[in-house]
Amino acid sequence: MGTTVDNLAAAAAIRVKLGAIFASVELGKSIWLVTSLTPSSDKMSRRTVAGGDTSALLACLVGLRDKAQLRHVI
Repeated sequence: MGTTVDNLAAAAAIRVKLGAIFASVELGKSIWLVTSLTPSSDKMSRRTVAGGDTSALLACLVGLRDKAQLRHVI
């Protein structure tokens, strides 16, 4: 069933550098929480945007992309 070799292979597959930014958005009435994971970091980053402010949300996502491009990871 779950051998050590299988577990190591699965863990290695997760750590593959995809050159992608993963983001999630939690939509609340007053605040939107944006969490993201970039290839240059092992930690999730958290930002908040005023609820309903789609321009600020887009600016936040563009900022994540621009920051990652400056680090030459995507």
